[in-house]
Amino acid sequence: FYNDTATTEIYTRSIVGSVRCVQETGGRENISYLKGFLENDIPKLNERLQIEIQEREEQDNMIIKRTSDELNRLQEEITNERKAREEAEETILDLIKDTISKVKEAINAEKNERGETEETLINLLEGTCLK
Repeated sequence: FYNDTATTEIYTRSIVGSVRCVQETGGRENISYLKGFLENDIPKLNERLQIEIQEREEQDNMIIKRTSDELNRLQEEITNERKAREEAEETILDLIKDTISKVKEAINAEKNERGETEETLINLLEGTCLK
């Protein structure tokens, strides 16, 4: 952050110094200086403070915008990651279902083949025994 405290510090010390001088001398010698300070320097100090306030507000707004933009970007990335995971999960589930279906088909085909082989063997044995 931009922080120009030097200007504020200089004017503050000037005011304190002027007040001490007025108090120490009874005020006669420094009244015109203090009057000039109050008429000329205080408005300048006020103007400088207003500029500093405006600059800080602009910086605050810029930080808020950057932070908001970054949060929005992160939220979008999180949303995209969730979608990608959901799609991957669906794909894996489809692959599992497909694999289960193919295994069941292979088991049934093996059962049928064994059944046919058993039937052929029984027929052969029956034919051999009857002869």
